[in-house]
Amino acid sequence: MMEKRLRKLARATNAARDAEVQLGWLSAQRYGIAGRQQAGLEFLCDRIAGCRDGADGERARLLARYARMSVKLARRLQTYEGHVDASAASGPLGGVLGTLLSDQVGALRQRLGAIRTAGDDEDVHRARIEAKRLRYLLEPLRGNCHADARDVVKRLKSLQDALGELHDCHVLAGEIASALVDASAERARKLFAAVYDAGSSGAELRAQFRGSARPGLLALARILRQRRDALFAGLEREWRAEGIAALATEAQAIAGALEARVGGKVESERKYLLAAVPPRAEEVPALEIAQGWLPGARLHERIRRVRGPEGERYWRGLKQGMGRQRLEADEETTREVFEALWPFTEGRRVSKRRRKVEDAGLTWEIDQFLDRDLVLAEVELPVRSVDAPLPEWLRPLVVREVTDDPAYYNEVLALSAPGAAPSEREAQPEPGRPPEPDAEVGRADGPAAGLR
Repeated sequence: MMEKRLRKLARATNAARDAEVQLGWLSAQRYGIAGRQQAGLEFLCDRIAGCRDGADGERARLLARYARMSVKLARRLQTYEGHVDASAASGPLGGVLGTLLSDQVGALRQRLGAIRTAGDDEDVHRARIEAKRLRYLLEPLRGNCHADARDVVKRLKSLQDALGELHDCHVLAGEIASALVDASAERARKLFAAVYDAGSSGAELRAQFRGSARPGLLALARILRQRRDALFAGLEREWRAEGIAALATEAQAIAGALEARVGGKVESERKYLLAAVPPRAEEVPALEIAQGWLPGARLHERIRRVRGPEGERYWRGLKQGMGRQRLEADEETTREVFEALWPFTEGRRVSKRRRKVEDAGLTWEIDQFLDRDLVLAEVELPVRSVDAPLPEWLRPLVVREVTDDPAYYNEVLALSAPGAAPSEREAQPEPGRPPEPDAEVGRADGPAAGLR
């Protein structure tokens, strides 16, 4: 409730803040436009100042609201009580923060990539919000001896300012457009009154035309467009290519340093048994995956080869934990290392064909095993999430959720004979029919994950 009230209070100050920014920019244009265009500048300044003064009129009320809220807020922040479910604990702070950073870097890159033209106001605004969220995650790490984020925070502030200035141009453009409509309507009323009520002469009507605000407003629109285009060109030059890639690399390095100190990143996923490969997945290029586990009583190391349209890549990794959220440490390796270790995985291997389907911001991995009759769907969730609704294209083929079923862990499957499937596999549903209500599809409680 307190958070909701603070958010409403912050929104109530937006109009006054925007008006101050706009009046500052307009004041700088005063000596750059022709004398006959000054009427438009004055018309717009008066209009915006009126809005600001109206917002200022609410100042006393807003201050009173904040005074009441601040007393309650100070009292509540003295102590904080919360109940933590140990079974749903998300792991060490470093691992969780590292995963959050990785997720937020991806969100920022996605939003920046959505900005196509200088007029994409909504995408610019959303990108600015994602940059701010990433900065908030990194700011507590400024000066950290293990993962210092001072340079990245400084660069993020620069990006946030660039996006903010571009957004301010869009907001002011809307004000100018509205002012043109109002100025035209006001002028039309005056001209009508001059002709119909006062019977003005032609000379008097021409004098009315000379006082129009329209030329000045159009001149300001042209100047603002030039500023908008220059800001967008700077954004393209500094951030849309090498700039954001370099920033993402630095942020990922910080995330990696945090994860390394706690043994890996936190991974949260859900897994489902399918009756067949969904038609939508068959439209996606497949990756051929061979993975095996090295022998060991306490340490379980996995090596993996991935063949796809871009060639072959090799990985080795470890996982810790058996619940819904686990720590994972993966690193890319060489073909020589893979081939040297692969013989030791004899009897502990699986091979599968993986297709990745993007849906609602999540990536669903559809694994069709090549050494047995088995199809699984897996989705990795952001750290903040505990569940993901099943997409319509997937739901009819889901037999049941197997996230917490050890029989479907990849390492367990690797120890079974090729061609064998888990003995407790349920009967598959008829194509097109959704799972039964008690199939626990999309269940959000209880333990829910295992080794891949």
